[in-house]
Amino acid sequence: MRQIHIRVDDDLYNELSRYPTMMQQTMQDCLREAAAYYVTDMRKRQREVSDRQFTFIDLFAGIGGMRIAFEKSGGHCVYSNEWNKYSQQTYFANFGEQAEGCGV
Repeated sequence: MRQIHIRVDDDLYNELSRYPTMMQQTMQDCLREAAAYYVTDMRKRQREVSDRQFTFIDLFAGIGGMRIAFEKSGGHCVYSNEWNKYSQQTYFANFGEQAEGCGV
């Protein structure tokens, strides 16, 4: 078995510290499950991408209104950028992806 060491910010660490208690698992088991879920989800997304008609970038993304329209038209977003940290937070809540930018 191999090990990976990661660094996380304080907010994420606090969330991670509470989660194992609720799930009655060790932090290591929780993180292993989360990583496995993430990898499985990414494979699913990659299959969905191959079915898409075009790719696009979402510049000045705001909260993602144009992304929704482009995705409904068969597109796949490969990059997003937004400078406003509150818009970035909403974008993350909407799509599960962090838009790049200097606001965070």
